[in-house]
Amino acid sequence: MSLLACQSDPDAGAAQIVRVPDETETRSWEEMPALDVTWFVRASLDIRGHRPSESELQWAIQNPDDLTDILDTWLDSDAFAHQMAWYWNDVLHTSVWIGQEERFDRFILTDADKRSIGWEPLSYIEHTIREDLPFTNIVTTNRVPSNEHLAGIFGDDLSDSDGDWQMTSLDREHPHAGLIASRVLWIRHFVDILNHNRMRANFYSSTFLCQDYLERDVAFDFSAVSLDNVEQAIREQPECVTCHASLDPLASVFGVFQDNINLDLDQMGMPSEFKNNWYAGWREPSYFGLPLNNLSELGAYTANDGRFAQCMVERTWDFLVEDSTLPDLDRFSLTDIFVASDYRIDEVVKRIVQSPEYLAQPPRVLRPEQLLQTLVEISTIDQEQELNGEEGIGQLVWSPTHRVLFGSTDDVGVLTANPAFTVGHHLALQWLTEQLSEVIVNDLRLPPPARVLLNQMDVDTEADVLRQIIFWKRTLHSEWVDESSEEVERLFALWDDLASTDGEVVAWSTVLAVLLHDPKAVLR
Repeated sequence: MSLLACQSDPDAGAAQIVRVPDETETRSWEEMPALDVTWFVRASLDIRGHRPSESELQWAIQNPDDLTDILDTWLDSDAFAHQMAWYWNDVLHTSVWIGQEERFDRFILTDADKRSIGWEPLSYIEHTIREDLPFTNIVTTNRVPSNEHLAGIFGDDLSDSDGDWQMTSLDREHPHAGLIASRVLWIRHFVDILNHNRMRANFYSSTFLCQDYLERDVAFDFSAVSLDNVEQAIREQPECVTCHASLDPLASVFGVFQDNINLDLDQMGMPSEFKNNWYAGWREPSYFGLPLNNLSELGAYTANDGRFAQCMVERTWDFLVEDSTLPDLDRFSLTDIFVASDYRIDEVVKRIVQSPEYLAQPPRVLRPEQLLQTLVEISTIDQEQELNGEEGIGQLVWSPTHRVLFGSTDDVGVLTANPAFTVGHHLALQWLTEQLSEVIVNDLRLPPPARVLLNQMDVDTEADVLRQIIFWKRTLHSEWVDESSEEVERLFALWDDLASTDGEVVAWSTVLAVLLHDPKAVLR
């Protein structure tokens, strides 16, 4: 059974999809036939967050037996680190959360401040991968991420910075526990005083060890627990002790981060020795029976816990292979690879995207950042402005409303992405088309060499129009087409009719809308 019959001639048209391996096939990667362009495109989106370039697509179609040769290059790019950080937002839920929290309205925060606050926990992931550090770094580093916006909030010294993100050491005492000691994570996942930080402890356990106390299968008789003395039941009732014997001592170290409506942001995000001692006095801290004094020791325990390595593998699998459980044999094999590579997550990703389960996936909807980054890659739009969401198409990623419309999460009320294509996607694409139409209006006022979106034009001839349509088709749909392709001929006829009756702005906007609303543009 073949995966995809790739045409070796890029001028012969798009590759034709045939069957993928069924669930009964267990062939190894080496036994798989030549890879297909569909896999190539999906791997690019999942690893780098955008579609292949026009030249990469042409190379892939001409070299169907060599497609995996480019994986190391992709995995070594900054784009891979950034995309992995976005995957982790599905777990941490910080990226766009703060703008929706009324308790922060008393602070004067710009949109850039809010985006920086939300990205701080994700920067641990991005920096670790970008610098090719062991993934244990995310729970052990003694440095914290900062930029000019966080420096203004927390008073960081960024005298040697160019204004971009960097890892910095603090003058003040701070736990050496990486993401576990994030100055933002526990502001996002705050608790009331009656919870005794149990929610934080469970979030830690489920995030870094994949051990969620709320999912434990425990028989429980509520009639045996008196609501007048819940804390006593937690210590004495066998059904309660099953979880709380390890959860509560773990929770004791998470009181170090303060949370009070009277505190400033920098106080809320910084540890307090007084609070740490207070909660440690409530229940003696321990790490599943081992002595534990602070978050730094928790980070060290985590890095050396076999469950951490296995959890990172499972999470990475879930990021890349939706609706498919990681087989036990593969779990152990991937974990061995992860540990043997000194905890390099790129080695895990490299093998996952070559697995039969990854190859056999049905089409999935793009994530918002994948569509946005693809649009930025095919234009000369100001990337910093657009990707920061200050205006225009960047809102697709940074506006909670637009994110949810496109099937993603808002990090507060909607925490699970919708894998199905819905009417919300149509609304988001219509909005996106309107934003891009404004770019086209401006483009047509400029000479061709200065244009942003209509960037394949030389002197506005018919040949230029065809070249622009072909470029959009190749880069937005990842299909190799030429002037003789039926779809290109139809798109040109549509452009020609509208240009003669309604003008070039309408013609170009309509052609782009047709391409964006095509399922090929939003599926991977």
